[in-house]
Amino acid sequence: MLEKIKWAPLVLAITVLLIIVTAAVGHNIQTSGGAVRTEEFTFTTDVGATSHAKLYIPQTATAENPAPAILLCHGYTASMDAMEPNAIELSRRGYVVMCLDLYGHGESTLPPSGYSQAEMGGVEDYAPDLGTYSALQQFAQYDFVDLTKIGMLGHSMGTAAIQEGAYLAYAKWTAAYNAALAEATAAGQDEATAAATAYAAAMSSGIVLPSSMVLTGYNYNVRNVNDLTYNGVTADNGVFPLYAAPVNICTIEGTFDEFSELLWGVKDASQYTTSFKFAYGTGGATNVPSGTYFMYGDAAATPLTREQAVEAAASAAVTMAPIRAAYTFDGTHSDTYYDQTAISYGIDFFDITLRGGQATIDPTQQVWHGRAACSPPWWPSWPWPSPC
Repeated sequence: MLEKIKWAPLVLAITVLLIIVTAAVGHNIQTSGGAVRTEEFTFTTDVGATSHAKLYIPQTATAENPAPAILLCHGYTASMDAMEPNAIELSRRGYVVMCLDLYGHGESTLPPSGYSQAEMGGVEDYAPDLGTYSALQQFAQYDFVDLTKIGMLGHSMGTAAIQEGAYLAYAKWTAAYNAALAEATAAGQDEATAAATAYAAAMSSGIVLPSSMVLTGYNYNVRNVNDLTYNGVTADNGVFPLYAAPVNICTIEGTFDEFSELLWGVKDASQYTTSFKFAYGTGGATNVPSGTYFMYGDAAATPLTREQAVEAAASAAVTMAPIRAAYTFDGTHSDTYYDQTAISYGIDFFDITLRGGQATIDPTQQVWHGRAACSPPWWPSWPWPSPC
């Protein structure tokens, strides 16, 4: 008994030292050696919920040199912490990153009862964007963000949510455009002049629009064209709400995703590009090999080189012809959160669509797993929490 008591101070000292060391290592990885600062905040959404988010702000992002920004959204039952691998890798590459707790998850509340969104048919207590639209608009608060280069990445439920948030943003932008167009036409402007006036008015409305999206572990949000719900969607009645928006989109799916039949309608996840939902989201393409860049509306999915993809993505807002890309990796549904290959695909797509193809760090060179190692399986759950 006395020997155990003598050993206790040494065990305690070693444990405390491990906590200090691993906490320091974890913090160093999260902040990229101090090159990235983080801050948490809350905001009130368009339907009155209180949403909680975390910003990763690279030192290179300044008012004089604003950086592209990306909104990250987790899946069902998770929280923003699940998106940390992506947040660390993107922020260390110079992207401003916002991780969001979706409604009813993490520290975000549910909206108060009785809310509605006009763009969602005014249905009471229905806000499928889960706070992503309002989070997107938060980027306008920061002068170090380049609002012309905004991306969104989601996993599973988060992928469904970011598509709804993007739809809301473009629907509101379109409403602003149409209102300005009607006013300009009524004032006697000719068709071309009225269109230019309306476009300028919509662009100055302050609505933040995404130009690039990465969809992981989920399908393209295809609705029933008869009532614009997700009920009874088939290959004969589907419509993709974002089809007319100049948004460059890629999908990333694990070849062993256990929810493939539920989400895509195909039993073998490696064949998800044969799904009718994929065809609707790409404008007709099907059976597309992994790693292929192609133009929306090209049913043949004619492969673009990386350079061609960069050029097409950059001009999408003018040509209204965005790009699409399809990826698969060896993994399950939840693997998408932290699989290095899946994360590298997302990074590269953002580099192509938001950075003109320039990669500050090779997408495959990743350090986030070092932070995860700070909480090994053998780490005691008491009397201290995980150090990282």
